[in-house]
This record gives sequence, structure tokens and C-alpha cells, in this order.
Amino acid sequence: MVFFNKTLLESAGQENPYQDVKDGKWTIDALTARSKGFYIDLNGDGTQNEEDQYGYSTDVRQNGFLVSCNTPVLSPTEDGGREISVLSDRTVTLVEKVYDWYYESNDVMRFNDYDQNVTFFSHGKSAYAFSKLSASTVYRTSDVIYGIVPQPKFDEAQESYYVFACPSLFGVPLTASDLDFAGFVFEAMTYAGYYDVIPTYYEITLKGKVADSQDDVEMLELINDHLTVSFAYCYDNWEGFAHLFNSRMGFNEKKGNRDMASMYEKNVKKAQKRLDKILAAFSEYGA
Repeated sequence: MVFFNKTLLESAGQENPYQDVKDGKWTIDALTARSKGFYIDLNGDGTQNEEDQYGYSTDVRQNGFLVSCNTPVLSPTEDGGREISVLSDRTVTLVEKVYDWYYESNDVMRFNDYDQNVTFFSHGKSAYAFSKLSASTVYRTSDVIYGIVPQPKFDEAQESYYVFACPSLFGVPLTASDLDFAGFVFEAMTYAGYYDVIPTYYEITLKGKVADSQDDVEMLELINDHLTVSFAYCYDNWEGFAHLFNSRMGFNEKKGNRDMASMYEKNVKKAQKRLDKILAAFSEYGA
């Protein structure tokens, strides 16, 4: 999701983005435009670094825009399988937009470490920031007065918001002696989590402690209602294209490259091999 610093927005004469979200106007272009005009060379050294103030800060490796902007890495086929669909006009446009925002403007502070980004926003150094919901535990103890919105849509024509959920998966070892009992335990844990743990966490912690306004409560409800698990991301194993922002956006201090075509040609065989392996595994177990 995107957190924003209400104090910095107020000082810049900028309205909070809640209404944009409600009106369906919260897009990647809207976020980019809102991040402009906040950069200040706070330490006066004439160079952009983490001592300064920015309009947006992020971990460049985050791939949530692929989901929130509805740019599929894999698409369903008529036989119920999946095919690689990442090299589309929509994906190319998204990568170019984000890359130019990160590197051709002075609006973005880029990190290769998620925790550094969380700390940066908690120190009041960026107006907007990519963060996971868990970062609120840090922000709540800081001096930042923050708001919460989902990651943006691709454009206003996109019918729905999609919220990237990065799940933790359970597995059963092949050596398990009682698969029926293991399945029963998983079902029981899932039931208890869905009907007991999650509602309690949502009502008491999120709505009671994380959200400090009714607008934030509405945003949390919207986010919760639009959680999206990416099949490509879950089973990619860094061999497909679900982590393409890692290479396109400058992971490990590299500047990256906005050229999608060359990246696709270089990696498509490996990605197809990985996809074939996953589809074969699902087919073997009757999924």
C-alpha cells in the first residue's frame, strides 16, 4: 500500500488522496504528479541522497505495481493453464512510467532495502512511501501523522483496485505419514484464522490503532476487500518475470534498464521452462 505524510501534504497545500481513491482517480499518473515539488536538499551538499526530503520513497524491488495496475505476467489459457503474457503494451508502458519517475525526476528516493525505506518515511523525509501494512507498527511510534491508501491503478479505465498480497505458503512433506490428518489440521487452522484471528486483528489492531481517521478505516476496508494473490509471484522462484522490477528498477545499486524487449528475449526460455514445470506439477496432482 501507499502511506502518506499528512503534515507534508498540508504544508504543500495538497489535499489528502482519499477522495481520488473513492472517485476511482487514484492512478500511477496521479501518484507521480502528487510526488512532485517536495524535494529539498536539506543538507545543502548539492547532491541527491538520503539526507534530503522527497515526494516518494520506495524499495525498488517491490513488484506490487504489476498487480495494482493489472498488468498480468501470466494469463489464463482456454484449457485452464497459463501462458506468459508479460510483454504487452500495458506492461511496457508501466515499466517506462515507473522507471522515468524513479530516475528522470528528482522526486523519488530509492532503496534496495525495505527496512531503510520504512525508517526514511518514519523520519518524515518523504511525502508518500511504498510500505507494507506491517510498517504501521514503526510509524505509530514515530512523529509522523500518516494516512493510508492502496497502491494505484494503471488508469481511470481500470475498473477495480487490486492490492498485492504476498502470502506465506504452507506445505506438507512427501514423507508425511498421515496426509488426511495434515489436511484436517490445515483446514482447522484456516477456519480459525478466517473467522477468529483475522476479524480480531482487523477490528482491534487495524481499525482501532493503525487507522486514525474514518477515511483510513474506509481505505483499510477497500484494501482488505481487494487483496489479490498473484499465481505468477507465488510460483516464480525468481526464474520467471514476476520479479521483473528487480532488474528493471535497479536492484543491487544498478541503475536498471527500461528496455523490456531485451530483458524478455534474454529470459523467456528460462521463464517458459519454469512455467512448464509448475503446470506439470499441478497436472500431476489433479489440480
